[in-house]
Parts: sequence; structure tokens; C-alpha cells
Amino acid sequence: ALKWGATETAELFIAWSPYVRLAVRDGGFDGSGDLTVGSRVRFREETEHGPAAAFEVLAKLPTAKASQNISSGFVDFFGAASVGKHLGHAGMIVGYYHLGVLSNQRPEGTLLEHTISAALSRELTGPLQGYAELAGIFTPRQNLEALLFGLGLGYEVNAQLILDLEGYLGLTSDADLAAISAGLTVNLGSLF
Repeated sequence: ALKWGATETAELFIAWSPYVRLAVRDGGFDGSGDLTVGSRVRFREETEHGPAAAFEVLAKLPTAKASQNISSGFVDFFGAASVGKHLGHAGMIVGYYHLGVLSNQRPEGTLLEHTISAALSRELTGPLQGYAELAGIFTPRQNLEALLFGLGLGYEVNAQLILDLEGYLGLTSDADLAAISAGLTVNLGSLF
């Protein structure tokens, strides 16, 4: 991901996973992921008594191979809200709600996708961060109810570069998969 700080509370980003490995009961697929572009705005700072809160909008552009089930092959749009609170030495807890408006070019027309997740992140040693996440993805018109568990690591090389590795495991029959992705985040600092 590339991130640019538009202001102290707003950023623009472009994200792409150069490698994704997706394993399903019928076999596996690997390749690069879709391209995501968006913006995130923090509208509430964390205080002693309340969490920080942010809103983001993004679009997912189909750059991965749809034939390998890594991409839907369509442009999709998303809006999200998140809250986060530091818990002292225990780390930080983040709650997230994501509403996806999935392309109407699909045979079933436009779909709404709801994602709800909770994550706990914590510094493990110096520049190494770890996190665990539980996420539910619901697409009512497809009767899809997927529950996923994820673990990830982030290694802060310096203030501008973070290396990422994450894995997810499906916990329900609608999430019959295991996925691994690797990437990096480059913070380009402020635009102005």
C-alpha cells in the first residue's frame, strides 16, 4: 500500500497485494490481488474516555485474475467506519463495519456486502506488531454468511516502510478457505 497524508486527519491510499495464495477444498489459486484506491478520514481523536473514529471510502479495481477466484472481475465500491482504543500494555482493539456495493455487472445484479470485524493488535518486540481478527462477511441476496479468523504480522523497517504478512482461515462452510498474503506499506508522508 502507498499512503499519502492529505492533512493530519486524512489520507489517500492505493493498495495492492503482489502475492495472494488462496486454498479451497477444490484446490488452490495464487497470484496478485486487485488494486484498491481510497481515502480515510479520522473524525474523532482518541481520548481517555472514548475511542478514535474514522470513515473511509474506497473502490476495488479488478487487476487480479478472475479465473483464479482471487478477483470478482468487477469494480466494487465500499464505505467503512472504524473505532479504535488503546488498552495500555494489552495493545489496541479496533471495531470495523464495511458496506460493499458490489458491481451490478454480475448476473445477480448489484449486491450489498456487510463486513463486521473486531481486531486486537499489539507490539510483540520493538518494530514487530502482531494482530488477531475475527470477521463476519454477510451478503444477504446470496445467502452468504462467512466467518473468518486472521492472524498477521507487521514489521516496521522505518517510519515510512512496513512489511506485512497475514493469513486467514474460514470458520464456516461459506468461508471454506485458507488465504495467505504478503505485502508492504509505504507512507509517503504529507502531500503539502
